[in-house]
Amino acid sequence: MRLFERFRAFSLIKIFAKHTKPFTKMKKQFLTFLAILSFTFVNLHAQQRRVHHLVMFKFKAEINFETPSFIEAEKLSFLLPEKINEIKSFECGRNFSDRSVAYAYGLVVEFDSKADLMQYIQHEYHKKVVQAWKEIALGYCCLLN
Repeated sequence: MRLFERFRAFSLIKIFAKHTKPFTKMKKQFLTFLAILSFTFVNLHAQQRRVHHLVMFKFKAEINFETPSFIEAEKLSFLLPEKINEIKSFECGRNFSDRSVAYAYGLVVEFDSKADLMQYIQHEYHKKVVQAWKEIALGYCCLLN
């Protein structure tokens, strides 16, 4: 449960307690009920998180940020949210670190459900983007829920 959501739940309980007569049995029972309900709702909300698709790329030896095939793959990637409706959030970018273990490029795509992710993976435009990246890089994928 996120700290902000806990604070909000406790704030509602505190407001109710302030505006009712103190030390009544009914008040204590209601506050207990309200606390349980608040935590149940917040936990339920947390369980309905979106699915995240994380991909990181290491360039093949002959590829860099100025290579035309990289520029084309990057342009295709930027168009993913416009072409595929299931995408709810999309971020991608170049690595700016000079560390030898760092990946060259990464993207994070967010979906409402695993079913939406599967639609995305099977989409023809996604397959086109994957092919462009396969020609220039080694990709590593991770799915988060």
